[in-house]
This record gives sequence, C-alpha cells and structure tokens, in this order.
Amino acid sequence: MRTMFHLARTCGLLAFALLAACTIVLDTDRHRSDVVPIDATDFCAELASFACAGLRDCCPQPDLDVDDCLRAVANDCAAEYGRYALDQRTGYDPGQAGLALADARELVAACDPGIETWMLSPLGFQRVLAGTIPLGETCDPNILDFPTLFACEDDGVCTQMGNAANPNWVCAPPAALSGECTFDGMCEPGLRCSAPFQLITTGTCQPPKPNGEACGRASECETFVCDTTCRDATNDEAYCGG
Repeated sequence: MRTMFHLARTCGLLAFALLAACTIVLDTDRHRSDVVPIDATDFCAELASFACAGLRDCCPQPDLDVDDCLRAVANDCAAEYGRYALDQRTGYDPGQAGLALADARELVAACDPGIETWMLSPLGFQRVLAGTIPLGETCDPNILDFPTLFACEDDGVCTQMGNAANPNWVCAPPAALSGECTFDGMCEPGLRCSAPFQLITTGTCQPPKPNGEACGRASECETFVCDTTCRDATNDEAYCGG
C-alpha cells in the first residue's frame, strides 16, 4: 500500500502475505456484538470511507474532492476484492469484516502509519475470508478461477500435491517453521517463505525479519516495509504515497 487509494488493491493480495502479528495497539477488548457486521456488497463503500478520510486528514490534503475519492477507491476495491468477497466459496464473514474495518478506522483516526503493516498482517483483512473448503478437499484453481485460492478453511492453503500433468490441488494445512514452501501464503500465520523468487523457487518457512535486517521484498519484514533493510513505515508512505 503506497497510498490510501491502494487499500483496495492490497485486499486482492491476501493469500500471499501471512505475516507476523505487528506491534499495532488496537482495542483488543472490542467484542463482535459491539461492531456492526458488514455485508459483502457494502464492504468496498465502507473501506472507501476510511481510506479517503486518511488521505484527507493524515496526508493531509484539505482540498481533496472526497466524492471523487470515494468513487475511485470503491471502484478499485470492487474490481480487485469484490470478486473474492462475493464468491460464496471464499466464506466472506460479515462479522469479521466489521471487526477489521473498525480496527482500520481506529488506526486511520490516529493517523497511525502502522496501518501499512496491519493491512497485510493476519490481523487485517485476511481474516475476512474464512473459506468453505475443508482441509483435504480439492480446491483446483486455474487462471480463470482465482477465488478457490482463498477458499480453504482453517487457515488452509490451496496446494499442488501432484505434478504439472496431474496437479491435484487440495486444501492443506499451512507449513510450520522450517517447512518447505514456495510462497509466503503456504506458511503458518506469523511466518514467511524464504524462497527468493515467490512461486518459482523453493524455500522454508521462517520468522519475518526485524527492523534493521537486510531484505529483498516487503513480505520478508515484520513491518512489511523493505528499503534494502526492514524498517517502520512513515506517515508519508502510509497515507501519501511517499
């Protein structure tokens, strides 16, 4: 996420960013009953409301055309995330969506740059798609049907168990520490895949790197910010695209 306009696009990358729980301080006493569930058809409009508030107040851009911003973010979200949220196989959870959006609003209200990390952490929008396909069952993704990659229950990962001729894609448990992987989404929440080229080379599931360690991509870092080394996001990066 390089600007708040990119919040919507970020939602489309959930399966590839199972990161460590970050140090963001949220209202952990918030109960499901305190938050209004958000229907899948309303999610993008709700996301647009706080994304544009962040762009207006945290960048700041006092002259921002809020109506134009709302339309742009909602349209981006619908194009990128909508097809997953509206696909019944992904198990969109209105209660979790309400909780996630409430957390995001809390961060934006404080202009907290930690939202850069939260967006792609297990605390973020990953929790909204609970999945419907049990572990061990076929998920069978293809280039025209990506939602099945997000359809496994119990943090499962749609994994190729066979070969190119007979792929045999099934929902499998995520790999534990030191387990073999080809991309970050194959690892248990809180771990990342050490494969230097995601989906191409093989690595093992390892803890994310703390600030100050060398990195080659954002998903290697606890904060999901890589600038040759892992570091915290700045307010400008989180809200202004700097």
